[in-house]
Amino acid sequence: MNQAGKQIYDVLVVGSGASGGWACKRLCEAGLKVALVDAGRQQSDKNFT
Repeated sequence: MNQAGKQIYDVLVVGSGASGGWACKRLCEAGLKVALVDAGRQQSDKNFT
């Protein structure tokens, strides 16, 4: 973190659907620091395996 406590990213991906998820994967593999934001509702632990 920098002195202000903020993260610095190379790329911001909006939406975690099929395309957004794939974009994040490829950008991370290319060595970029990526942030992903999505407007979907919060998920509970029971939705994950």
